[in-house]
Amino acid sequence: LMLFIPTTGIGYARVLRVVKKIAVIALSAFLLPLYFNAGSHVLVDTPLGPLHQEALVSAYVYGSRILLLALISNVVAQTTTAGAFTRGVRVWLWPLGAVGLDRDAVADTLASALTALPAAWVEIRSVLTALLAGRRKDPRTLAGVVVQLFCYLFADPVAPAPHPRNAKSR
Repeated sequence: LMLFIPTTGIGYARVLRVVKKIAVIALSAFLLPLYFNAGSHVLVDTPLGPLHQEALVSAYVYGSRILLLALISNVVAQTTTAGAFTRGVRVWLWPLGAVGLDRDAVADTLASALTALPAAWVEIRSVLTALLAGRRKDPRTLAGVVVQLFCYLFADPVAPAPHPRNAKSR
């Protein structure tokens, strides 16, 4: 990806700016599997519990996936129209058509998801900012905010979710 960025004409600084914007999300994607995935080989015993080698690998994979998805969607959103992206994805999905799947529907879904991701990051960042407003910036607060963020993101879309400013706990 880093070798590809200069060919886009948008520059590293503009593309990498997204990393700062999603730092909390990427950190959460790293920390959650680090402490909630068990394994057979304990690397370090911490006050929060043991850190397993398998959990560290999982944490790295999850955190990397979030960062790569954000970087790729940022490049795609800045360089490609939604229609051109859908056509490009459809070409790469030709094997799906060979096995009887609707590659047009898959291409439309992927294109919609990747081109809408920058707007989703803005929404998530605004929710995090609202949840952290006026609160101490420590690991315990961050853990509570991450839980509230997941509740906000996965709330039933039919039922109105409480506004993040009203969702502060303690």
